[in-house]
Amino acid sequence: MEIRGVATSAFAVKRAIFERLRAEADGGLLAGWDVNYTFNAGAGARSMYGGGWRLLEQEEAVAEGIGLVVREVVEISLYIIVKISPRVDVSETDAVIETVSGAIVRVFARNPNLASDMTWLGIARGQGDYTDNQLETISRAAFALSAQSYLSWEPA
Repeated sequence: MEIRGVATSAFAVKRAIFERLRAEADGGLLAGWDVNYTFNAGAGARSMYGGGWRLLEQEEAVAEGIGLVVREVVEISLYIIVKISPRVDVSETDAVIETVSGAIVRVFARNPNLASDMTWLGIARGQGDYTDNQLETISRAAFALSAQSYLSWEPA
């Protein structure tokens, strides 16, 4: 069953990814993490949230009857923030991000089907940075999560 009547599956993919991550935060591999669909200024010391999306490609997969099925690849931004106070060495906050990013991959590796015809493809790219001051140490990571889906377009 493909997604029908929308220009892109990016919104549905983002919802599916964050539903899965929130479920894992409730006693699963991400227990103890604050998982949000968007940025939350009140999030805890270990948090992740979704950002924007990018449509990477759409290509005709098959023409069916009077419609068209299109294969699409999208990227969804995932941001991870770890704060430790009082200040610690940056390697400690980086290690927490390293561990949780591995847990995220395991969440989707054990079941790559997101919903309907949406499939987790992996982490397409990422970057990290940190803030180290006299009060706390903060590490941040930004990942582009990649997913494939199928859209069905019918003429008006």
